[in-house]
Amino acid sequence: MHKLESFALSCGSKISKPFIESTFYPVLEKKYICMSTESDMQSKDYDFFDDVVFHIKPYLDKHEISVLDVGQSKKKSLYYSKSYKHLNRMQTNYVLSKSLLYCGNFNFHSHISNYYQKPVITVSNVDYIDVIKPYNCSDSFQVFTPASERKPSFASEESPKTINTVEPEKIACAILDALNIKHSLNNVSTIYTGEEYFNQIIDVVPGKYDIASSNLRGSVNIRLDKNFDLDFLAQCKTIEQINLVTDKIIPMDYLKFLG
Repeated sequence: MHKLESFALSCGSKISKPFIESTFYPVLEKKYICMSTESDMQSKDYDFFDDVVFHIKPYLDKHEISVLDVGQSKKKSLYYSKSYKHLNRMQTNYVLSKSLLYCGNFNFHSHISNYYQKPVITVSNVDYIDVIKPYNCSDSFQVFTPASERKPSFASEESPKTINTVEPEKIACAILDALNIKHSLNNVSTIYTGEEYFNQIIDVVPGKYDIASSNLRGSVNIRLDKNFDLDFLAQCKTIEQINLVTDKIIPMDYLKFLG
């Protein structure tokens, strides 16, 4: 039984067609798709949408199609996208109504896009899809789930997240297919993503500048193989974590100094 049917049964109410209100918002892009990383649960938050955009961008560019990032997600805007996160709900509804397609987490925007009869490509893992999908679900509403025989966990948090086992290239293929854009992404396959996949590591080539003024945080690769400058290396003591890449021997005194 669909969740809406359960609510209607317990309340003694009839299910009727909903109506959605929207407010005009000027959109400069002529053709675009909407994407959203907004999610109310850690377990439902898919982490590979940047990779999805990476796969589809060359094809979208050829057809002059932009990517708009919508919703109230606190994450950074998706790569190669234009941020429309500042819009309120009714303005976002208008933007969704004019889009070619919605792709993102299974959230409020996926339901709104379905109402406007837009193709929807989304991801889910911890619920029974037939229970939570839009009641009047169109044939163009696609939900990708992990390839597992296990029943949904209904957990709000997971470690590791099972939703991340959905390959981004499959979502990318579905987007381009829905837009009737020919592609060769069927030949792409994710092999492995390690624990450090989402950690941004900066490569620094030694030079005549003050590295301390850069305020670098986290892990940094010092590329001594590009420019073997030991004086520059001595300045790097202020960096929290250093990975040294070198093709020459570094004197022990410099390594102790970094200590």
